[in-house]
Amino acid sequence: MRKQVVARLKRFFRYPPIARRRGWEGRVVLTFRILPGGRITGIKVVETSGRAVLDQAAVHALEQVKHVPGLPEHALGAPLALRLPVTYHLQPA
Repeated sequence: MRKQVVARLKRFFRYPPIARRRGWEGRVVLTFRILPGGRITGIKVVETSGRAVLDQAAVHALEQVKHVPGLPEHALGAPLALRLPVTYHLQPA
């Protein structure tokens, strides 16, 4: 279940335009919980990218998810704790 949830959440992360323009890259690691109804709570940065804009973008992306997509109501019997690495990497042109 964890891998499916992480895969569904990855699509919500966007590269911050200012970071893209300045060539900033980094990896942020977040922890959070998904409640039985699918709501995300307790988002924390546990490993910073070294760039506040990247860290904030990762947290903001999860805050915007009201309900984990594709997760049936009451699919979880108890809260699910997750650790999610988010990598911001520019692709060469």
